[in-house]
Amino acid sequence: MKKRLIIIALALTMLCAAVPAGINAFAAGDVTRAEWVSQLVATFDMTVENDDNMPDNYFSDISEDMPYYRDILLAVEFGVINIEAGEPFYPDEPATREFAAQTLNSCLLFQLDEGEGYTFSESGSVTYPDDIQVAINRGWFKLSGNNFMPEQAVTTAEMTTMLSDAKAVLASEVIDENHQNTFEFAPGVIEIPQTANTSIAADNTVTITDYDPKIKAGDIFVVYTGDLPVALKATNVTTDGNTTIISAASEGAEGAIVSGDAEGVIDLDLENFEFDETETYSVVDTSRANAAAEEFTVEAAGISWDKKTETLTGSKKIKLGGSTVGSITFVMKGMHLEFKASIGEIVIVSDDTKITTNIKVDLGDYAGIPKSLVLGNINIGGVGNISLSMEYNIEGELTYNWNGSTRTGFSFEDGYFRVIADFYKKNADLNGSAELKAGLRLSASVKSWFGSGGIYASIGVKMRAEFHSYDSGSPQLCVTTKGYMYAEVGASATIFGQNCGSKTKDIYNEYNSPIRVVYHYEDGKLVTSCARGLDLKYTTSPWSKYFNPYYGQGSYGDGGSAEPVVIWEYSTDNDGNATITKYRGNASAVVIPEKIDGYTVIRIGDSAFEGNDTIRTISVSDTVTQINRKAFRNCSKLNYVKLSNTLDNLGYQAFGNCTSLSEIEIPKTLTSASYDANYRGPFSGSGIKKVTFEEGSTQVAPYLFYGAENLEKINFVDTILCINTRAFEDCISLKFLDIPDTITDINDRAFRNCANLSDVTLSKSLNHLGFQAFGNCTALLEIEIPKSLTSASYDAWYRGPFAGSGLKTVIFEEGTIQVVSNLFYGAEKLENITLLDTMTSIGTRAFEECTSLKSINVPDTVTRIQDIAFKNCASLNNVKLSNSLDSIGYQAFGNCPVLAEIEIPKSLTSASYDAWYRGPFAGSG
Repeated sequence: MKKRLIIIALALTMLCAAVPAGINAFAAGDVTRAEWVSQLVATFDMTVENDDNMPDNYFSDISEDMPYYRDILLAVEFGVINIEAGEPFYPDEPATREFAAQTLNSCLLFQLDEGEGYTFSESGSVTYPDDIQVAINRGWFKLSGNNFMPEQAVTTAEMTTMLSDAKAVLASEVIDENHQNTFEFAPGVIEIPQTANTSIAADNTVTITDYDPKIKAGDIFVVYTGDLPVALKATNVTTDGNTTIISAASEGAEGAIVSGDAEGVIDLDLENFEFDETETYSVVDTSRANAAAEEFTVEAAGISWDKKTETLTGSKKIKLGGSTVGSITFVMKGMHLEFKASIGEIVIVSDDTKITTNIKVDLGDYAGIPKSLVLGNINIGGVGNISLSMEYNIEGELTYNWNGSTRTGFSFEDGYFRVIADFYKKNADLNGSAELKAGLRLSASVKSWFGSGGIYASIGVKMRAEFHSYDSGSPQLCVTTKGYMYAEVGASATIFGQNCGSKTKDIYNEYNSPIRVVYHYEDGKLVTSCARGLDLKYTTSPWSKYFNPYYGQGSYGDGGSAEPVVIWEYSTDNDGNATITKYRGNASAVVIPEKIDGYTVIRIGDSAFEGNDTIRTISVSDTVTQINRKAFRNCSKLNYVKLSNTLDNLGYQAFGNCTSLSEIEIPKTLTSASYDANYRGPFSGSGIKKVTFEEGSTQVAPYLFYGAENLEKINFVDTILCINTRAFEDCISLKFLDIPDTITDINDRAFRNCANLSDVTLSKSLNHLGFQAFGNCTALLEIEIPKSLTSASYDAWYRGPFAGSGLKTVIFEEGTIQVVSNLFYGAEKLENITLLDTMTSIGTRAFEECTSLKSINVPDTVTRIQDIAFKNCASLNNVKLSNSLDSIGYQAFGNCPVLAEIEIPKSLTSASYDAWYRGPFAGSG
C-alpha cells in the first residue's frame, strides 16, 4: 500500500506542475470535451495494466487516429463518460458546465446532505442536478443570478479552478504511514501499549500475552488494532500463566478517547476469514403446475489460505435438487483498512480480487431462492466486521469473471461528505442469456472514536434480452441481448457527531460501463443490422475481446463486407456432432458453445486455440467429452478454465505452457489423459500450482499432471481410490503430500522425479505401490509404510517404488506382517530399517540394491526371506537372522561384498537356488 500511495503523491506533484502548461496550451476560448476528459485522465492518474485491458470504442464519431482517443477510452474504463453505446461523443464540441460537473464528480463522488435543495433555477430541466449543486457548493462555477447556465462552455480559468480543487481533495486523502499519531484519553482510562501482544475477538474479548495490563472488572481501557485505538469497558478479567483474557464491551466506554491526530493502514488477516459452510433453502419451480419442493443448497467446495502469498481462495457449489447447477470462486489478497482522523476518512481496500461465477439453470422460475448468499466474514478486532457475499438474479445461464481491486469508504471534510470508490479492472468478461445479475458484494461495519458507519461495494454483471416477434415475413423473431459490468457503492456514516445520512451511488451502469456487449439475433442467427428496421445503435464487433455471444455460430454476419466473419471452424461426424478445429475470434473470455450451427460440440480438436495470446478465461460446455492434444497450448494469458462436467479425455499439452493458469478443478468424469515423450502430459509447462478434484472422483487419470512443474498443492477428495501411472511425474515444486485413506493404489511412476517432495503421508488403506511410484524423489528422506500394503511392482530398468529416492529411514506401521516384494528395490540411500516383531516374511527383491544399508536385524517372528531380498546391498556388513527362519531364497544376500560373517539359525530347513543366480549367499563376502 505504501508503494501505491507514494506513486499517487508523485503523480500529484507532477500534475501540479504539468497541468497549467497544458491548460495554457489550449486556445484562449472554450475547452473541448476531449481536452477536458484528457485533463481528468491526467489528474486522476487513470491507467490500465496494459492496452489489452482498454475498453471497446462505444462511440460513433471517434477513431484511433484522432487526438485524445486513448484518453477518452481511459475515461470510459473508469466510468467517467455516461453515453449510450452507439451514440456520438462530440470530442471537438465545447465542454459544457453540466458535462464538466458530472464527469468531475463521477471521479470525486461528493454527496449532498440529506434534504439539501437546489440553489439554481434549471434544476428541473438538467440531467445531473446533484452534480451541478456539488459544483456550486465547491465553488467550481458561479451563478448568474439564480442561473447555472448548464450549456455554457467551460473556460480555461474554470477548468483550472476545478482541477485544483480535485488535486487538493486527493492530496488530503493520501495516508502517511509514518505519521506520528497522538491521542488524548479521558482521566482514568488505562492504555495498553501498541507494543503489547494483543488480539480482539468479534465479541470484544481481548487476549494479552506477556504483558500485565493491571486491569480489573469495571475499568475502561484502550487497546490498539494496528494504529487505531479501541475503547472498551472490562466486564471480567482472568489470567492463565502469562496470558490475560478480558471480557469487555464497547458500551460504557464512550468518551474514553477525547481526541486524536492519527492516520494509518491496518492490514486485515484474511487467514481468519470465517467461511460459511452450507446453506439450504426449500424452493419451488413456479413454471410447473403442482411442482414439489426442492432443496436449493449452497455448500463449501473449498477454502484455503496460502501463507506464502497471503492469498485466500474460497469456492462454493450451488445445487438444485441434488444436482450441481453452478459455482462461485473468489480469490482475495492484500485487504486492509485505511483511516485518517483529520478528515474523518475510513476506507476498506482489497488490492487483488478475483471472482468466477458459473450458473446453468433458470433460477428466475423458482420461488424461495435468496437474492444473496453470504460467503463469509472477517473480524476487524474491535473496529468492525467485513462480510463477503454473492448477489444474483438469474433467468438463464451465466459465465462471469472479474479480476481487479476495489477501494471503498467515506470521508467528511469541511462539511462535505464524500463516498470513496475506486474499481481497478485487470480483466473481466461475461457470457449469458436472458435476464441476469450476478456479482460480489463486499460490505463492512466500522467504528472509531471519530466516526462510524457502514460501507459496501458491489461489482458484477447484468444482462437483459429484448424480444420482438412478428406474425408474418422474415425474420419472425428478433432478439437483442445487452450485457454490462455494474458497480455500486454505498455508505452511511456519523462523523464527528454529525449524521451524514445514507448514500448509494452507481459507479458503472449500462451507459458508462467499461464492458458493454450487444448482440442481435434474427431467428437465431447473429447479425449486425436488423432486417425489421429496429434501431441498433451499436453491436459488439467480432474483433472485440469481449465478443462472446451465447449462441454458437460458425460465422458471423458482419454486414460490413461481402463475406461473413468466420469465428468457429469445425468438422462434423455422421452422428451430427462437431469437433472444433480452429477459433478465429479475439475474445478474452470464450465459452465453448454446446452447439455450433446446430451441431453438438463434443470435442475440441488438436491445436484449436494454440498460441492464442488474447484468451484469459475458458468455460467448456458440458457437451464436450474430449479436449485433444495441444488444444490450448501456449495460451500465455489464460488464467481461468472451467472444464466440462462430462469431460472424459485430455490430450497431451492440452493446456501446456499456459503459464498464467495457476489452478484447475478436475471433473469426476475424467478417466484418461495422453502423454508424449517430449511434451509430457496435458498441463506440462503450465503455471498450475493448485489442483482440486470434484467430489465423487474415483481416480487420478494417468499422465494427468505429468510435467506440471509448478504444482504445489493437491486437494484430493475422499472418494478417490487410485492414483494412476505417471499422474504427477516431474512435479518438481511439490513438497507435501497427504494421500487420503480411501486410496488403495498408487501406480507406476505416479510421483517420479518430484525432486522437492519431502513430506509424504501414505493412505492407511494402500494395497499397491507401482515401480518408481516415488522414484528419484531425492528430498524424500523418511516414510511410514502402512500395514495394508500387500504388493509393489518393479521394472528391470526402473526397479522398485522408491528407486533413486533420497529415502534414508523407513518406519512400518504397527501390525505390519510383511515387507512386500520389490518395495525398496533400488532405494540406494536407505540406511535405517526397523522391522517389527509382527512380521513373518521379507519379500522378493524387497531391499535389492539398497547400497547404503549397513546392518539389518531380522526379528524372530520372520520365518521366510525370499529370493534376492538383499541382493547387491554393497555396504551390508552386519546381519542378524531370525531364530525362527525356516527358508531363505536364492541370492537373498547375493553380491553383498562386505558381508564377511553370518550366523545361520538352527531353524533353517530350506534354501533355494537358481541356475543363473545360484544360492542365497552367492557372490557375497
